[in-house]
Amino acid sequence: EGDDQRTSRKSCDLLALQWLRTSKGGLKPPGRRLERMMLRLKAGLQKLAPAERRKALEQLSSPARQALLRFMTKDLFAAPHGPALRQRAETASSEARVRKHRGVREVPTGLFQASISFWNFLVRSRTSRSFDTALRFFGVLQRFREIAMGSRMLSNAALEAARLAQAQAEACREAGISDGDLKPSYSASVSTQWAGKVESPATSSLQKALAWRQRLEAARGSWQQLREAWMSVLQDERPGGSIAMKRVLAEARVDRAARPLKGREGRADRDKVGIALQKFEKLMSRKAAEGLPCRHGPEQGNLRLLLPER
Repeated sequence: EGDDQRTSRKSCDLLALQWLRTSKGGLKPPGRRLERMMLRLKAGLQKLAPAERRKALEQLSSPARQALLRFMTKDLFAAPHGPALRQRAETASSEARVRKHRGVREVPTGLFQASISFWNFLVRSRTSRSFDTALRFFGVLQRFREIAMGSRMLSNAALEAARLAQAQAEACREAGISDGDLKPSYSASVSTQWAGKVESPATSSLQKALAWRQRLEAARGSWQQLREAWMSVLQDERPGGSIAMKRVLAEARVDRAARPLKGREGRADRDKVGIALQKFEKLMSRKAAEGLPCRHGPEQGNLRLLLPER
């Protein structure tokens, strides 16, 4: 074993000890970047077969494995940091449980949005600061779906758009709100065997979204047909806030969404784990420069917890 390897392993041991001390409440918790890296590493390991997973973990030193063990058993980031912080965390967790609802989601901006889907058609309300308002919008969208599905779907996009617009207006009228309050957006959402769920952009035009649905449904005969139709939809001009994609961006998005073959999928999982392990060890070495005293690492943890059977 060369000098560089011994130095790297020693640094990994030092940072692992820092993490183990943190889990006992002695130090402040690791940074968010470390946490995100551990989450990616955990997700990658769980995709591998048990034998491959064990082989990947053998690349880590014993202290590093122990640190990863504590993270995956939820001990590493569970260190107490004062009753006030714990109380706020419990309150936030309780509010999150209350806010969890199948038809309402929290968007990245922190606002709430209601949505429903039927007949390969997705409808979303405008976003709102209030969860209760989004929940009310969800009730309106549910009523819209009930009315729309109460009669036969029309093959002509223009006629179907008129029928759905009438159903939407009736649902809003019953709830005592206007279309401007709901401000819905529409998109097509079609299941395929090549790319899973294929979704069109969002638009404020009912007729445009229905036309996209027809094009995507008609192209499900082969991947090549679907690929061309999906790229064409992404490049279409549409009313609303979203912007049409350029061809090169549409092509990249469609090809990225295509499902790889089974053999390629396994290799991709192994490659991701290898890269995650390398980044993990490298970051541990860099963090060890903070200057913890050198001491022997803890005994190796129970790797069966790190290597769950599928």
